[in-house]
Amino acid sequence: YFSRFMMRTGAFEKGSILKSYWIDLDELATLIAAIQIDRDNISLKQLKPFVNRLVEGNSLAMYIGRTRSRSGLLMEYLEFDEPGAPSFLVAQAQRKRGEPIPAVPLARTYEPFTKKSVFVFGEPRYLAMDAKREEQREFDLALIEDIAKLVEFHMGHIVCGLIYNHCLTGGSALISESKLRHAARHVVDAIGERRLAPRMRDDFDKHFDDYIRLLEKKNLCVSHKGQIVIARDIVMTVPPLERGGYVRQNPFKFIMNQVIHVPEYCEAIQGHDLEQ
Repeated sequence: YFSRFMMRTGAFEKGSILKSYWIDLDELATLIAAIQIDRDNISLKQLKPFVNRLVEGNSLAMYIGRTRSRSGLLMEYLEFDEPGAPSFLVAQAQRKRGEPIPAVPLARTYEPFTKKSVFVFGEPRYLAMDAKREEQREFDLALIEDIAKLVEFHMGHIVCGLIYNHCLTGGSALISESKLRHAARHVVDAIGERRLAPRMRDDFDKHFDDYIRLLEKKNLCVSHKGQIVIARDIVMTVPPLERGGYVRQNPFKFIMNQVIHVPEYCEAIQGHDLEQ
């Protein structure tokens, strides 16, 4: 048993190594689990397989429209006024099946330095059987809010946020490692009720040291005898909003943007003196 997932047609660019004479990942994905949909020409016929999947009691995975982001911001593309696909598909399937169908929020938190992701599932949310259009839209927006609450904080969020805020407020490229460590502890304590990566609690200092070494490995800082010289020009870069632009050109801001929707986090990273 496995979950099927929604995938747009032509997800991979023509002429790329992933869509060539020898390999076509669009076709391979459909053979494995994907059900494709043409976003530019959506019809009821295209939606039928997704509805049937839910009616039959099977699971369907999908990205909520406009929540995938190139800058790390969770709600970067959120601009819709009409009900979205989750509420539409659930509403149609419930009418056919005659009973409520759960929508389970899922958040993926990615750390580009370690190239690891954490997936966190939330509590299921149910749409009223007789939900009107406005209720459906509220359902979709509530799912996005649920996803925002599931983001797991790791040391990258803390360190990168502190360094970014330091540079943004006119700080120099030379900072104190001990002050940065102390500020990081303060942020962790301030957001303690949030979901934290286990290492943040179990071995804070080692996790902090490992992350500084990761930043050094990526040529984003240099640490020596209690001092850290940061690549201030990279921190202050505002990359063009294109695919992969932020994660490649300004990993500090990309990582920070994943959690900037959390008020406690924004408040906690401000006001720290990191100068050496």
